[in-house]
Amino acid sequence: MLFAYTKQGFPMLRQTKKIKGILERETFDDLKQLDLAGIASNMLQVPTPFSSLGIFHPLFHMSANMLELPQIMLSNLYQLDRYVDEYCQQNPMEWCEV
Repeated sequence: MLFAYTKQGFPMLRQTKKIKGILERETFDDLKQLDLAGIASNMLQVPTPFSSLGIFHPLFHMSANMLELPQIMLSNLYQLDRYVDEYCQQNPMEWCEV
């Protein structure tokens, strides 16, 4: 996976007015670096890495079929659940029993 930086912004800003407007209003205070793997995985249509603890943001859903969105978000939730289960099996802690 390749990540790049440019001072002129990402190409999608020039193509998508909706995303550009949201980014210019600085309403992405909740977007974390941790979320980039999930967003990039969805854009590239590859599975989310097992150890990724980020969440997928619906704004970055690239398909016109909005019926896919709940399934994508559910798969992200299942991936997080599998990770926590695996973590608890290897590192039993009090909160794992909840």
